[in-house]
Amino acid sequence: MWRDVSAAMPQSIGVADLGCSAGPNTMFLVSAAVDAVRRRCAAAGAAFPNIRVYLNDLPDNDFNTVFRQLPAFLRQSAEPTGNDVFVFGAPGSFHGRLFPAESLHLAISSFSLHWLSQVPQELVDGELLNKGNICAGRTSSPAVNDAYARQFRSDLMLFLSSRGKELVAGGWLLASLKGRSARDMSSKRCVINNHPTHVLNTMAARVRSLITFWHASHISMVDRSYEP
Repeated sequence: MWRDVSAAMPQSIGVADLGCSAGPNTMFLVSAAVDAVRRRCAAAGAAFPNIRVYLNDLPDNDFNTVFRQLPAFLRQSAEPTGNDVFVFGAPGSFHGRLFPAESLHLAISSFSLHWLSQVPQELVDGELLNKGNICAGRTSSPAVNDAYARQFRSDLMLFLSSRGKELVAGGWLLASLKGRSARDMSSKRCVINNHPTHVLNTMAARVRSLITFWHASHISMVDRSYEP
């Protein structure tokens, strides 16, 4: 067993929900993360750390609706000794930096990464036409689909490189996004995967298991470095 319980858990943990939206599930995943940390601390007899929760979405998101959910969330999350969970709005595009370097321990994104930062430039400039569609679809030309694929690849690389700078060493990024069953979007076999409730519950379970694994791994490192 570890000797210094307080050294095994940071005094402050950063959790970010990227693309939080403004619905009844907004606080679902961050609640799972806070609950997992609380249970791990209780099981280890460790002090509950300060948890910084960042709720991110574009500036035109309905953050007023999001913030109206906070009193109930904070009451549920509060420790008997006082509130150690602090919630912040973080408006802006997650296709780029949002937080200071090495400030996050867990970043979550659920059904948000399929949104692009912009329409492919070829369509904006009129080089390509996507008649009857507002996105890549079955009736889009291969050239249009390729343009959207390039834009998605560029956006995803920027997203990942930004999170790579913001997460601490050993931090976790947990993301879910829609996919399709065939490369050719015009194919009748191309079915969009659309089971958000199942995926959301799976992600919540994964959040809990990640925190358990991270905490156990961190404790193991502390235990190995201990010298009596």
